[in-house]
Amino acid sequence: MLPGMKRYPLGMPAWLFWILTVITASLLGSIPAAGPWLIWIVIVAAFVYFFALVKPEPNRRSSSTAGQELPPPGAVTLGAPAPAAPIAADMHAPTSATSKRSPRQRKARPQMSYELMGSDGWPSVEVAGEFARIDALWRAIGRRPRVDEEIELESVAAELLPEPTNKYDSNAVMVLINGEHVGYLERENAADYHEPLAQLVAAGVAPVTRARVWTTQRETWDTGKVKGHARITLALNPPGMLAPTNNPPESPYSLLPWGRAVQVSGEENHLDVIGEYLASSESLAIGTLVEERTTPARAEPKAYVEVRIDGEQVGQMTPSMSENFLPTIRHLADQGQATAAWLKVKGSLIAAQITVHAEKAHELSDDWFERPSTTPPLHPRRAQPATTDAAEDVEDVRVNAREEPMWGED
Repeated sequence: MLPGMKRYPLGMPAWLFWILTVITASLLGSIPAAGPWLIWIVIVAAFVYFFALVKPEPNRRSSSTAGQELPPPGAVTLGAPAPAAPIAADMHAPTSATSKRSPRQRKARPQMSYELMGSDGWPSVEVAGEFARIDALWRAIGRRPRVDEEIELESVAAELLPEPTNKYDSNAVMVLINGEHVGYLERENAADYHEPLAQLVAAGVAPVTRARVWTTQRETWDTGKVKGHARITLALNPPGMLAPTNNPPESPYSLLPWGRAVQVSGEENHLDVIGEYLASSESLAIGTLVEERTTPARAEPKAYVEVRIDGEQVGQMTPSMSENFLPTIRHLADQGQATAAWLKVKGSLIAAQITVHAEKAHELSDDWFERPSTTPPLHPRRAQPATTDAAEDVEDVRVNAREEPMWGED
């Protein structure tokens, strides 16, 4: 039996079950003649029932989840909703509920999952409407809590699906866990997140982030009836920081893992290029790090790192800071690959700042060098409507679902 898993025979703790078994065997053993036989029958029956028929269940306060682990951020998987950037999660990916869908609907729903940037952060964004979908939540996590039992799941994958056809709010964003509709983003958050999430859906991926789930059942103090309670929170970056504003390089490359910020200099000379990647006051881009050399008149030339976005220079690192990245750049160049890195772009069209977020050469693990690290292109060459696929998918999720309010308690 795995750690954190317990058996609850007949709905009671195991220790209580065995005490009752011993008491029952003792009472039956006092029966003349048949007593010894009855004792053995009770003990054998108890062992068979306990170890063969009673399935282990998560502990009464459990942080474990059921499902498949998501790949590292920036990766995409087929058949499940998931990731996109510097994250290392022990999250568990939801699986799409396709059994009741028509072939057309199954084709329309994105079959690749994309883990949003920031999925590894603390889940602090509230989900609304869990109370109205408590049964769906319990189906999603695999069971209903007992009265006064609290179930806590710290790292569950939640898909965020824009719902432009919602009759209450065209900016609505549904939250799904294991294919079950368990709530919505709160109205004020949905207004900011709807469009960037819809763009990801239009690109053919399902946006996924880390969710924290808490649920229980308790008796109400006035009526004595049992009522379910739940709270779901999500790990979400600001809207402009969910995914990059550009595609990765078309030529072979490997993307450095997310690391501490390194300031770039010379951005003021490239504002015309940088302005194209400012989706908001703060956004993400995928850049490349290229080795160049200074051309001083008398001193010895020094190697430094030039930072580019889509082949256009946007700044450079100092020679001393460049030494932390040049070994990796040279190694990948020998393998015929460019060195890609995450860039944070802040500012406006008249003043901008770029920081590189990448692990330095001495911080990289041996595993990273085994295969190229890539992320999928999310921006088609020709603009496409952002909400078409999402609208069809929402209708799919609503099949056989009750009409429920989005906000409020009753």
